[in-house]
Amino acid sequence: MIERTKDFIKEIDYGYVSVDKPVRSVFPEYDKCGRMRLSVSRMQLFEKCAMAFKLSYLDKLELGEEREGLDTGISLHDLFYYISFQRNPAVIRSNVLYGKYTSHCENFIKFQQSLQKANSGSRPMFAEKEIFDEEDFVVLYIDRINDLGDGTVEILDYKTGGSHSMSRHQFQLALYTYYAEKHLKLRVSKWSVYYSRDNKYKSMSVNRKKVAMVPEFVRLVRERIDECFAVGNFEKRPNTMCSFCSYLQFGLCNSDPFKSFNCFGLLEIYSKSWGEEDEEGSEGRMLFGGIRVTS
Repeated sequence: MIERTKDFIKEIDYGYVSVDKPVRSVFPEYDKCGRMRLSVSRMQLFEKCAMAFKLSYLDKLELGEEREGLDTGISLHDLFYYISFQRNPAVIRSNVLYGKYTSHCENFIKFQQSLQKANSGSRPMFAEKEIFDEEDFVVLYIDRINDLGDGTVEILDYKTGGSHSMSRHQFQLALYTYYAEKHLKLRVSKWSVYYSRDNKYKSMSVNRKKVAMVPEFVRLVRERIDECFAVGNFEKRPNTMCSFCSYLQFGLCNSDPFKSFNCFGLLEIYSKSWGEEDEEGSEGRMLFGGIRVTS
């Protein structure tokens, strides 16, 4: 049985069928306590640059090229969901979007086949799983949660760009793990990322110390967002990536991309402290805005 967001699909042949992607629920922007709804992308953008967060989520400024990139990501995730439940490559290639994203689709078909070959008993437990945590007022969308057939539960995330170090995605994967285990009552043991452009699949064991830090991290990010609301100031965080920001290119921000800036956001500290090179015994190295957090 495969659980979808809105209903269930029951198939004797395990469920490789052509189905529509589940429609996402609509959640309020703010809860009764006035807290803003958070997601992985919102927390990541806030920690990257509070000004960009404000322009995107408060001022609702949507730039054409960013919308195009978002539409591409949505289309590819729709296709990957479709391919996940359709066993016949000929039917997949007849999909209206296949011609636009042929290389990504062919790569994903190969990936599906290799995953089945490597783990003959594997099956998706959840696909495009929506998780809403009312306590923290956080919404997550997990691409796939797999049972690999040997008792191993894997969280699999799709990336449509080129491959990177797994350390870049550990913040997102730790959040997914914490809330998936909280709401779905399962034990995740493996983190994986599939990069469709390069047809690369990377995997690692779940780091329990990182997962344990998630509640405190979310609390501190929310505190910093609330502070920005209270003083009415969302600071720019100039860094060398500013030259790639659409808000800068369109004159909505006048940051100097190469200005010296030594106030790292929580996420950057998180990434640096939790890189793949970290030792398992490095308790308390993670700093949240100057606060040492131990697990």
